[in-house]
Amino acid sequence: MNIVLGYLIFLCLFFFIGVSHVVPEIDGVLPNSPASQQALLPGDVITHVNDLVVYDVYKDVIQKIAQSEGQEILLTIERDGQVISKLIAPKLVENKEVYRIGITLGTVQKSISFMECFFLSGKATWGYVSLVFKSLDMLISGEADFKDMTGPIGIVQFASFSLGKSLISFFEIMALITISLGIINLFPFPVLDGGHLFFLGLEGLRGKAVSKRVEELVNGAGVIFLLVVMVLILFNDIFFWQDRVNLLDKL
Repeated sequence: MNIVLGYLIFLCLFFFIGVSHVVPEIDGVLPNSPASQQALLPGDVITHVNDLVVYDVYKDVIQKIAQSEGQEILLTIERDGQVISKLIAPKLVENKEVYRIGITLGTVQKSISFMECFFLSGKATWGYVSLVFKSLDMLISGEADFKDMTGPIGIVQFASFSLGKSLISFFEIMALITISLGIINLFPFPVLDGGHLFFLGLEGLRGKAVSKRVEELVNGAGVIFLLVVMVLILFNDIFFWQDRVNLLDKL
């Protein structure tokens, strides 16, 4: 039901609000960035990249900048009815193999049909399901630290931040939380629903139930482990509160 709820949240968002589409109009310019050094301004509309007309914002603008390898890119923009050309050298983003010029692009909401909402909601839900497993993989492989894990306090922190940005962001965070809960609850771990399903599956294979004593011991160990993890994550939320504040301020 958690996963279904996440799907329904996406369905309502797509049906009543529509889908966000990125437009080639500059929404913001980061200070001390290549874009600010070349005096790009919010409201500038990018019409050409390297003398090629912009048709698809992702392919013609974002992807070309990201894969530029630092080579200068010629941007043609419209500003107050005037056509201006800017030669900009993108900079490599730290810890990432992409280049940026330091701009954010605007978005517009477009309505879609109910059938499109139906399929896009499934795609978005599957994307968040995959994100749960990707996050666990990063945690196990060491790409992510334990301090990156978030508990109830961190969830409230992120939710309040998203609510401050927009109602859409808030509901997207809620969808992520409920889908994550649904997936994690299905893991074959003692006490969780996935653990109960594991015992039922074992019973089906053996033709008889696992002894109550064994089940109680396993579930008891699972409860202790989960309580320890919850306490650690709670302290984690408190100790790294300011770090998350600094992170959110940069978004």
